Amino acid sequence: MRGSAMCGLRVEDSLLAEWQRVANLMAQLAGVPVVVVLRVEGPQAEVLVSSETEGNPYHRGDRAAFEGSRLFCEYVVKNRAPLEIPDAYRVVDWQDKYAVRHGLRSYLGYPLFFPDGSIFGTLCVLDREEHHHSDLVKGVVEGLKSLIESHLALMVKNAELARRVAEVRQLRGIIPICAHCKRVRDDSGYWEAVETYVGSLANVEFSHGVCPDCLAEHYPARERVKGA
Repeated sequence: MRGSAMCGLRVEDSLLAEWQRVANLMAQLAGVPVVVVLRVEGPQAEVLVSSETEGNPYHRGDRAAFEGSRLFCEYVVKNRAPLEIPDAYRVVDWQDKYAVRHGLRSYLGYPLFFPDGSIFGTLCVLDREEHHHSDLVKGVVEGLKSLIESHLALMVKNAELARRVAEVRQLRGIIPICAHCKRVRDDSGYWEAVETYVGSLANVEFSHGVCPDCLAEHYPARERVKGA
């Protein structure tokens, strides 16, 4: 399954609830007002999870233009790497307008990946004070990152399984097949080889051989040599 297909996957409510629970605990542990899980799809970013902490300006479902927005998270996504800014007020190049407008001056963010390496979004921690996060806090953030990415991997596997089940169901029922040439009639009324028809539905390839009965009928000389 390619990244473009993965981008359309819906995150189940049960997973969002688990991410929310851990985000709330992380905000308490780090002593910050904001822990956010952001999903990026094309030029748009959406808040999937936001810690339920006092003074948090981010809310679940919030959307923002992403490309060229100068958001801290845009750097994380484009560079596919973590970013830590202890005090954005001291670094002119990092004036994330939305964060600064709400008095959020420190940032710690990590990219979130699908199993194939494509970007899902970001996990961010923000504060209104200059903040140099401890190794303990960073370890907890990285733990939530690992949890989310393991859930994403499970989502992809479940989607692939559902696709295969749907393909199997397509093969059920009565299939019109010629009694002589054994070609199959598809839904459009065209007749095609069995391997072509089945392959188009089940994403499989066929290898060809000769069964013992056909070998005896069509290649009798080879059978005699084999029995000698």
